[in-house]
Amino acid sequence: MSIGNTMQSEMKTCGLLLGRARTTDRASSVADFFRKCPYCAIATSTGSFVLAVLVFPASRKWWFESIAQDPAGTVGLEQAEVFYTAKINMVSPWSSGHLASDQSKPPCGADCATCSLHLDKCPGCPATRFFIQ
Repeated sequence: MSIGNTMQSEMKTCGLLLGRARTTDRASSVADFFRKCPYCAIATSTGSFVLAVLVFPASRKWWFESIAQDPAGTVGLEQAEVFYTAKINMVSPWSSGHLASDQSKPPCGADCATCSLHLDKCPGCPATRFFIQ
């Protein structure tokens, strides 16, 4: 099952995440986490640094910015900054419309069913059956 036209027609935001982890292994783990995200266009690490480009709905800017506000609590980074692109747009599985939405858990391993933000602020991962359009 692919995502519907509702998500594809929503305004897209392209953001860049720059982060620093405590160790090289942790940076690699965070990059792997992002690579599995349906909003991820690119994620890589070099040494203790992480770079990720995400394309997500404009209504999820709070989610992206929460990484910079609490990098340790959200994704396990020591430091993080986020930036938005104005002229460069990339493609993620979500923005291209090529996303199966029937999984029971997000591909990153988070658990929407027990997350305190789900239903309150977050509609869930678009790759799961918990996603609320």
